[in-house]
Amino acid sequence: ADYLKMREAIPLQPERPRPSDSIVEATEALARAEAMREAFRKQPVLAAVAEANQGETIRRTLNQLQEAQQAFRRGALEDAARWGRLAQSGFREAARISATQLAAAHRAVVAARVREVLPQLGYQVQEASNDEATAFRAVQGGQILGVVVSDGGRLVVDAAGFEGMHCRSATE
Repeated sequence: ADYLKMREAIPLQPERPRPSDSIVEATEALARAEAMREAFRKQPVLAAVAEANQGETIRRTLNQLQEAQQAFRRGALEDAARWGRLAQSGFREAARISATQLAAAHRAVVAARVREVLPQLGYQVQEASNDEATAFRAVQGGQILGVVVSDGGRLVVDAAGFEGMHCRSATE
């Protein structure tokens, strides 16, 4: 009885209705998928690589996004969330693969230029390559340059056998 009196004395704020979990999940999944699509639109090179090398995946992912949008409009929230998550996964995978391909292409372009320039400077060149980098050993007399080109075109140069600061001009 005392409990009831205390409860009546305390002004209770009416509870605000909380959105259902399904509408939250559907909204989040759809918003994330649409943001990923927009990110591709703002990165035309990435989008072009994805379309050229993963065209079917991109088309399937865009269809999944469209299914999510239609399901959301119909109020089929579980379907909207499921389709939205599928679209997110497709965009994420396409971006990962495309970024890896772009980084490898950038490495190939820089490595080709190094391969061209070192002999023009009078160096005898040896080359080794793996999935992560291309390395060059360039020798001219007693002077040696080591050049490593990694994915993304990052270039590291080391010089040996030069007098004083002459190694600096060789690496530039």
